[in-house]
Amino acid sequence: MARAGWTDVPAQTLWTLPEGDGLKTVYAQVRDRRGLLSQVATATVILDRVAPELVLTFEGMVVGPPVLQLPLILGTDIAGLRWRVTGGVWSDWRAPDDGSLVALPDRFAIYALEVQARDLAGNLSAIRTIAVTVVPAAIFLPQIAGP
Repeated sequence: MARAGWTDVPAQTLWTLPEGDGLKTVYAQVRDRRGLLSQVATATVILDRVAPELVLTFEGMVVGPPVLQLPLILGTDIAGLRWRVTGGVWSDWRAPDDGSLVALPDRFAIYALEVQARDLAGNLSAIRTIAVTVVPAAIFLPQIAGP
């Protein structure tokens, strides 16, 4: 803990935190005009400047219906997911437990689906791209042998 000198009370104070991410504690004490000291006040913060990692469990092309379960491994610090079909508009942020089902257009096509995560501190992951082929529902017609 580095000691700082006494200063006039500013409307706002900037703190320089020690290097590295993790748990940090800030200490402050005030002194009145007569020189009486307050108790030391502390505040604990978690410094997080590391972007979350979004891991694909399948790197190839996904074939399926228009509703797709994203093939992702999510870290414990992920607070939300969003996606878009390449060139489209990003979806709203969704909580990881309800954000891994993606609705795609309901027509046969090959899409590039971009997925991004953010952590509790607001850091954004790299954008990962998944190739998705949407296939129409198939009807199974068994072969009937004739007489």
